[in-house]
Amino acid sequence: MVSLLLLTAAAALWVPKAIRNATVNYWYRQCLTYRAPADQMIIEAAQPRVPPPVSWARYAQVDAHGLPPAFLHVRQNRHGQQRLVVVLFGADGQMWCVGNREGVRHLGEAEILHRDATRHARIFAGQPDPQDLSHFTIPIEFISGPQAGQRDVIDGWLLDDGRTVRLQARSTQGSTTSRLP
Repeated sequence: MVSLLLLTAAAALWVPKAIRNATVNYWYRQCLTYRAPADQMIIEAAQPRVPPPVSWARYAQVDAHGLPPAFLHVRQNRHGQQRLVVVLFGADGQMWCVGNREGVRHLGEAEILHRDATRHARIFAGQPDPQDLSHFTIPIEFISGPQAGQRDVIDGWLLDDGRTVRLQARSTQGSTTSRLP
């Protein structure tokens, strides 16, 4: 009888954690393989145009009406470490995060686009680079302001530490790299 009570108590403690871990793992794997169509507009004039993917909303436990990620996919550094890389554009600027099976672990901010620039831009779904497993790109098209009509790209890389994402703006009008306004 005592062993049955101990087994029941152990199961009551272990089962909820096992279910949560299995659920997080499932949504994590869905995020790793998520790929939005390249022509999908994510943000226009600082307003989300699509809801966040269900996989991201469930994995990160965010509101389904929150910001859709401009990039959401697995990337791999030179040491072979695979990480979920996510880039978000919000009213307060840009944020990237790196996740693993336990959840979102590392957050960082970037000032690639000036905070006002998203009011004048369309941001399209980022795409993984099939030639460089650490690299991805996020296309941007300016719809108003002094750069109206210009298309630029944000390049991103998962760095060798497996915890940091580097973002860098690149003009498609020429070969120079610059910080976008």
